[in-house]
Amino acid sequence: MENLKRKQDGQDTGTYLSAQQVANMCNVSSRTVLSWRYTRGLKAISISKRCVRYDIRDVQAMLEACK
Repeated sequence: MENLKRKQDGQDTGTYLSAQQVANMCNVSSRTVLSWRYTRGLKAISISKRCVRYDIRDVQAMLEACK
C-alpha cells in the first residue's frame, strides 16, 4: 500500500496514511485509530464516504501530546 503524497506549487504538503497504515505504525487496531478521531481529536481528511486519510504530521503530533 502506497502513501498518498500531495504536492502544491512544487512543494510537498505532507504524507497521508490510511487508518490501517496508522494502525500498523502505532501497533494498534484500525478501530483504535477510528476512536482516536473522536476521543483524541485526530484530524482526518475524508476523500469519500469510505476513504479517509490521516496526515502523518497530525498523527505524530497526537502521539507526542500523549507522552
